[in-house]
Amino acid sequence: MASKEELLTNKIFLNAAVPLLKVIVADTPSLKKMFATTHCIYQVSALDPEAPQGKWATHFQVNCDEWLVHVGKVDPKPFVELEFKSVEALNAQLVGLSRQAAGGKALVAGDLSTLAGAMASWSPDCFPQLVEQYRRQIAGLLAGGADLLVGETLLYPQEGEAILTAAELEGGQIPVALTFTVQPDGSLFSGQAAGPVLQELEAAGAAAVGFNCVAAGMLLPGLVATLRRYVKGPLIAKPNAGNPAISPAGLAEYPMGPEEFAGWQAQAAQMGATWLGGCCGTGPEYIRRLRQHRE
Repeated sequence: MASKEELLTNKIFLNAAVPLLKVIVADTPSLKKMFATTHCIYQVSALDPEAPQGKWATHFQVNCDEWLVHVGKVDPKPFVELEFKSVEALNAQLVGLSRQAAGGKALVAGDLSTLAGAMASWSPDCFPQLVEQYRRQIAGLLAGGADLLVGETLLYPQEGEAILTAAELEGGQIPVALTFTVQPDGSLFSGQAAGPVLQELEAAGAAAVGFNCVAAGMLLPGLVATLRRYVKGPLIAKPNAGNPAISPAGLAEYPMGPEEFAGWQAQAAQMGATWLGGCCGTGPEYIRRLRQHRE
């Protein structure tokens, strides 16, 4: 039987990461073609003796190009179901698949994110629990062979501190990068100025710090310039492809194309950003154009 900690971590994964499979399929032509004529239900679940149906799950209702995501809902008769006992085993498997796909041409980062949806991650009282949850995830990422760890879409400074602590306890020497969701004025959503927070985390051992999930656009270069005043080492910029609009189907649609996105990122680089990437609304073509701009 899984422990309460394992069940909590699995719930976090199923709520936050599994729904992204829909995005991956939509952005990958070969997968999109594969599902073009599919009508079925796929489910990812974790055993939970306290749940009414004995498990907790997220499932996809696939009708050709339309994917409906049902977060936290169990389908009694899915067409295909993947059931995991622990997040450690799951993360190890995912890192292994990523390393195989990279083929030695790129580093493989183990991804971590905010836990604010599962606990009061801003409260000092929750710090030991934060460290324990991140340790469980990091253990699997290291077992799978991750080259570095990336904590992204973080909301509170304590989350970054917990990731650094957990990484030290589990791996010791693995590089850790941390990015926060930052408002255009350079503040975190907690109200704290992002610059001093990044400065403190860099001094605490983060290999690189910065932001993600911020709209690329005219405010981007100024934000980078503001943060560069505080950060001595690598500064990460991973914005979204503009500000999204919600479609009639309830999906976020991002208006900015790869060329415009790469142009804004080129300006971010001029202002001091050194690790460049993309967040929501971006895909392989965005990274390809960004690389072409940099070359």
